Amino acid sequence: MKVDTIFKKIATGFKNKSRKKNLFLFFTIFSIITFVFVLIIFKKTESKNIQEEIFVTTCKAEFENLNLPIESFGSVLYKTKNEITSLAAGQVILKNIQEGDFVKKGQLLYKLKNPELEIQYSQSLNDLNSANANYDLYKAKLSEREQAVKAQLLQIDNKEIEKKELQKKIKIANEKLSTRRELNKLGGITDESIKDMEEEIASLESSLLILQKELEILTLGCCEKDLIENGISPSQNKKTFVNQIIQLNTKTSRADLKVAQAQLENAKKNLQLIEKLLEDLNIKSPIDGIVGITNFEEGEFVNQHEKVVMIMDTSNCFAVVNIPENKIFNIAIGNSTTIEVPSLNTTLKSHITEISPYADTTTGLFQVKASFANEENIVKPGMFLKCTIENNQKEKFVTIPESALINTADKMSECFIVQNNLAILQKLKIAFVKNGIAFVEEGIKTGQQIIDNPSYKLKDGTRVKIL
Repeated sequence: MKVDTIFKKIATGFKNKSRKKNLFLFFTIFSIITFVFVLIIFKKTESKNIQEEIFVTTCKAEFENLNLPIESFGSVLYKTKNEITSLAAGQVILKNIQEGDFVKKGQLLYKLKNPELEIQYSQSLNDLNSANANYDLYKAKLSEREQAVKAQLLQIDNKEIEKKELQKKIKIANEKLSTRRELNKLGGITDESIKDMEEEIASLESSLLILQKELEILTLGCCEKDLIENGISPSQNKKTFVNQIIQLNTKTSRADLKVAQAQLENAKKNLQLIEKLLEDLNIKSPIDGIVGITNFEEGEFVNQHEKVVMIMDTSNCFAVVNIPENKIFNIAIGNSTTIEVPSLNTTLKSHITEISPYADTTTGLFQVKASFANEENIVKPGMFLKCTIENNQKEKFVTIPESALINTADKMSECFIVQNNLAILQKLKIAFVKNGIAFVEEGIKTGQQIIDNPSYKLKDGTRVKIL
């Protein structure tokens, strides 16, 4: 029914009916109209609310135990230092370095001069030349003696042959003499012929006797008896036997050669010692590193075993950090460590090598060291660094997708949770984000519905519908 029609009827009612009835009708109609307007407004509001409802996807916050890395800041410390001392005394004639210089292993640092060592070197060189000549002399004498013994053995062999020939001649002569004596008895040969034969035999026997004496002289030291007396078992092999005789008869010469050889070796060692001392006048770096302290300048005299220079070994360094006492039991030697050097934009992998057994009484912090290679010497001692250390103890976290976070700043963030079909904005404290997962320290509980990838239209209290 239209409104103008209703008002016309009201006017007609006022005319046709009594005042009391008209008043009742007016209030009845007014109530009906008010109810209609309220109903229309409610419908519009309900329709608007339905239109503002947003569809969302959700996920549940989950619980997870995690070994959260321990982070700390510190500095670089060189691993070792070398105090280089002079092994020989001398005057500095060259200083090749300055404090702070980077030096390589084997690089010349200082050069010293020692005139006394130079004189000793000349004397040792002369002694070596003399010992060499003496050794060569006795070596030649030994060779000569060996040749003489060989010649003596050959003479013995020759004399033995001569002896056999004489003995053979004497035997033949005696046989002839016996024959002639038989003939002489028969009157066939004169007594003078027999006497000549006897004189010939006597001459041969005399020659044999002389030869035997010569053999006795020649065989002195060259017979089996001599070998046995010297504790040598005579060999049945001719060649070996000859070598045994030569060794026996050259014993003195070989002893002289050994003495000469020992003198030569001593002379060589003395020269090497002097050469080593002269070489020690050239002070070189034993490592790659940085020059820390130099103690002498050119012209100054350095005593033996006096400290000359200090080199810091930077090829291996320590990352030194301080850990609070509530975290120190979560760390052990061998734990993997990531070292960041911000000034160099460099990241290094290492592990814990040292843990201080006591805390600093002032700060209450424990010193922890992680060694790392620095072969190119890019990292310098004293540089600022950050260490991330493997944690042995698991910590409890609530996890949600990183995509559920909004308004993230530093460790703080926000997300929407769903309660009674409403989006509720929740503040969070984030421990860290890893592989698309946010690890939450405070703000939500496990099992809560979290809106993932929230729309920019979402506001705190927006009605939502879960897909």
